[in-house]
Amino acid sequence: YLFIALGPIGMVVALGYGTAVGSVPRRILLPAMLAGIACVLVAERALLALAPGPAPPLVWVTVQAMGALLATLVWTVAGTTLTARQAKRVLPLCTGAAILGAFAGSILVGPLVAAVGLENALFVVALLLVVGARLARTVSGTAEPRPVPSRPSADIRTRVRMGFEFVRASPLMRLVAFAYVLFGILFFAVSYPFYGAMREGFPDEVAFASATGLIQAAVTIGAFVVSVGLTGRIFARFGIGTAAIFLPLVYLVGFSVWLVAFTLPTAVAVRIAQQVTQRGISNASWGAMYNVVPVERRPQVLAFMDGVPTQVGTTVVGVLLLVVQAVLAPNQLFGLGLAAAAACAWLVWQVRRRYGAALLASLRAGLGEQVLESGPGLTTLGHDAQLLLQLDAALDDASPATRRLAAELLARLGARQAVPHLTSRAQHDPDGEVRAAAVAALGRLAREAQPARSTAASAALTAALRDGDARVRLVATRVCASALGPSAADAMAELAADPDPAVRGEAAVALERVGETDRALAIVSALAESPGPAERVQAMRAMARATALLDPDVAAAAARTSDPRLRASAITALATAGGPVDELVVAALDDDVAQVRRAAAAALRDRPDAAERVLAVIEGGSARAQDAALAALPDEGADRKRIRAWAIGQLERATSFRHAEASLRAGDWLADGDATTAFLVFVLDRRATRTEDRLLAALGHLGAAGA
Repeated sequence: YLFIALGPIGMVVALGYGTAVGSVPRRILLPAMLAGIACVLVAERALLALAPGPAPPLVWVTVQAMGALLATLVWTVAGTTLTARQAKRVLPLCTGAAILGAFAGSILVGPLVAAVGLENALFVVALLLVVGARLARTVSGTAEPRPVPSRPSADIRTRVRMGFEFVRASPLMRLVAFAYVLFGILFFAVSYPFYGAMREGFPDEVAFASATGLIQAAVTIGAFVVSVGLTGRIFARFGIGTAAIFLPLVYLVGFSVWLVAFTLPTAVAVRIAQQVTQRGISNASWGAMYNVVPVERRPQVLAFMDGVPTQVGTTVVGVLLLVVQAVLAPNQLFGLGLAAAAACAWLVWQVRRRYGAALLASLRAGLGEQVLESGPGLTTLGHDAQLLLQLDAALDDASPATRRLAAELLARLGARQAVPHLTSRAQHDPDGEVRAAAVAALGRLAREAQPARSTAASAALTAALRDGDARVRLVATRVCASALGPSAADAMAELAADPDPAVRGEAAVALERVGETDRALAIVSALAESPGPAERVQAMRAMARATALLDPDVAAAAARTSDPRLRASAITALATAGGPVDELVVAALDDDVAQVRRAAAAALRDRPDAAERVLAVIEGGSARAQDAALAALPDEGADRKRIRAWAIGQLERATSFRHAEASLRAGDWLADGDATTAFLVFVLDRRATRTEDRLLAALGHLGAAGA
């Protein structure tokens, strides 16, 4: 009966939390919810004293629901407080703190119950929650405010309905939803017999609390060791799709053991194995399944998955327990659990098989970018043979975009078995972008595992140097230099007469990298002496990328021409040469053309030895030169005292502008329609704003990341 009640109550709590998060400011909501849970616990302690008979079931259901909510709340506080940059450094620390807290709580629960009594432990938890609410309020007050949505978010019913519609239409997500239902059934089908065995083995409440706490501590340590030392290797060896089946297999083995012998030791062993596998391996593997869901639909799908399937499974297991008690023998619950585990294993295997098809559907829908940006989870799926077969088949898709993205994904997944198919695409695909992508994929695979040194692939890469599409020749030149090395030098040298100057420049860089410096210099010299500005720009870009090709006199002459593109590329070449910082590069920070100023700033930013020269421009240059110099200031090597002194001057300058503007606005001139005064107010506002922008840039260099 408690499981039957927990399902709908947990659903209401999860969906209600989703509604509150979308409509109430989090710095108010999160501390209030933590304090609210504390108040509920205090009220339930009073209820236990007033009605000791009916109160415990109510307390159990609410504590279970609030415990699940509490885990979400804690990580929401972390996610709301930390910026993306902070999260990379601090979230691992938060994870360590959570593990430490779970371990300490598990160890201390027995002594706590012995000291204050089982019911009074609610007071201790409530006190900890009040302290947590106070801390959450403190850290939320230091968080940077998040952007306010331009339109109100959909209510929770709409979000869940949208999530349901997407899940219903997606073969993969349908299977995931049914798997969540079975996982909910299996979790409580293990919990119920386990706690029954523990109650029989430890009838005293202090002993019971101590024993369950020690078991939970063992689970925490085991999950930590597995996640740190084993999970990454499992993902790398088998792929995430295969790792997801580990938990159903643990359930399958556990119920099989219980059918043979259900004792306290076997109950504890199965419980520990299930919890360690779920927390150490399974939870990490399921997140990758959502990278085929469009980003704008992901919150709705997650709201549906968190709020409905698992809670349905909880209710179903309650009904099954009633049926077992009324009709079947007690140990027949293990037979039902075994059947559910087998069904879950079959479903997860189907999920693994369908992932490739769902990924292919995402590519066909034009959602390849979201897949490519899904992080390391995608790479570990490269051990999924079904996925690789689907991507290999996508190389023959009717859509050029799908073929191009399939080639890129196969390269990222290290699919060496796709080399013959990629070779064919590199030679015969009718679309130039697809041929270029296939050539790039062959090059990446060659750099990682040298499969492209086979005769067919090498011939395909060399032939791509003579392709009719300049984009393909450009990619092939870069790839042949890294994948085939000097063996492709003669073919690359033929590109000295290529009609596209960008290809000739790329060929010069590639030849220099394989040791053919004389050939490369000849190409660059011909480009630099050409009367066409496009050829001279490519000569400067080649000099910037290969310092052995740099002719300082030629680059300096190009930096004095009237063509801004040529000046920008020449400035980049002079700045990246590695020698002393050229005076022309520093002077370019005050160029008439913004493109040249940006090129000078980008080049100087990587030169710590330029910090002194750049600071001098900041302190005494024109306004536009100061803007460029602030962008050029290296992260290291700058005198922070000088930056701070200059920033104080900018603050005083901006303040004087704002005071003057306010004085004019306070007078009657604007009301009288004086055009001269209105123009003066506009100029003052513009200059104040630009000064404030420079001040913020300086604060960023002083360590104020929020600036």
